[in-house]
Amino acid sequence: MKYNQPYGISDPEGPYINGNPSTGTMGSIPPAASIEYPQREIVNLITHAGLVNPDNTDLHQLSKSVQSMLMNAQDDAGTANAYQVTMHPAPNAYYKYLMVIFEVGNSNTGPSVMNVNALGPKPIVRIDGTALDADALIEDAIVCLMYDGVNFQMVWSSTGSKGIPGLPNFLTAPKDIYVNNATGNDVTYDGTTAAFVTGTIHGPFKTIQRAANEVTKYNLNGFNITVHVADGTYATPSGQTTIQYMPTGSGFVIYLGNRATPANVVVQSVNRTALQISGAGQAQVFGFKFTSSGSNAGDPCAGVFLDRVRLTMGDVEFGFCSGYMVGVTRGASMVMGDHWYINGSSPGNPYASGGFIACFFSATVESSPAIYPLYMHTNVAISVGYFVSSSQFGALNLTWTSYAGFANVSGQKYIATANGVISSGGGGASYYPGNMAGTVASGGQYV
Repeated sequence: MKYNQPYGISDPEGPYINGNPSTGTMGSIPPAASIEYPQREIVNLITHAGLVNPDNTDLHQLSKSVQSMLMNAQDDAGTANAYQVTMHPAPNAYYKYLMVIFEVGNSNTGPSVMNVNALGPKPIVRIDGTALDADALIEDAIVCLMYDGVNFQMVWSSTGSKGIPGLPNFLTAPKDIYVNNATGNDVTYDGTTAAFVTGTIHGPFKTIQRAANEVTKYNLNGFNITVHVADGTYATPSGQTTIQYMPTGSGFVIYLGNRATPANVVVQSVNRTALQISGAGQAQVFGFKFTSSGSNAGDPCAGVFLDRVRLTMGDVEFGFCSGYMVGVTRGASMVMGDHWYINGSSPGNPYASGGFIACFFSATVESSPAIYPLYMHTNVAISVGYFVSSSQFGALNLTWTSYAGFANVSGQKYIATANGVISSGGGGASYYPGNMAGTVASGGQYV
């Protein structure tokens, strides 16, 4: 409805004036539209809300209709994953901040869309732009969506944490996530399949970082999440893959590359650590090769760096690493399992010493009870500042059933300092590789 100026006034914004008989001033003549159209607008709003029938006995019907929110709320008339509502009045087009409140007719099984008044389906996403996982929309739940200009963002849901963006979803079964550097897409795919499924958004992510971000949305609830990483070379734009927030709940997050040929799945970095995992939780890493280069005042430029997490790692290979190949700190715990391969040097850089494993600040490193082999590349000269190091109450205990290529390693065998402990399981002072004797200082112990 537009403003209807007084009858006979050409100015479309001309005001109404009162008549004054004492001065002979005539009052404005209201056209019929100025009376009829406001009534029609009010009656239409009351009618579209559908809360009550327009009636002169209640002069609060307009307020009650606005209060009801019924013009934004409708029952779902679609199917699982393809939701539909018919709003009254019908919007002419999608516009930013269009709000839809609806009762879910069928629980979703994966990525979903909303179609309002047949304007066309639009993706329903979480606040970070990612697609919905199964059961994010539960049958009979009340859900609020808001259009952001491209997608419908899920603002809230009556199902609690399962449906609220930003809070973890509780797993009810093991979950698989897929990554493929060659064919994946971090923006338009949902990571639920190893290959893109035509006509859907199902397909692998492109980076390990994107998969790690997806993992944080879940409470493991006793189940595992397995991130399957296809052969390829992986590096994030920042130069580092950071798994910063581990999910809550009992269970493991498993990053699985190529266990038979770890060198086929390379995680590399420049001036950063290749893979950093931090936060309380349990993870497993199998089937990767790590390499780093350069230096950084705020980063050791390690192959793998662990902080607080409990990690089991095996069937892994380390190429050249500017800083130490593995750093374990601040109460983190690493268990070495299956096969480990070293085919590059770790000379150190201006900000971090070079070596195979550094353990410090009350962290622990140990071999798996099964005790697996450790292999050095037999045709590569491997130089390290030290092979293993423990300091500041770190505890390191590594033994192997067999090993190869130890004669190719040059550098100090070990260093234990500041109450750090290194154990070779009774293997003696020459157990670890290197052409220089190990040392202890400041309360450090080698046993």
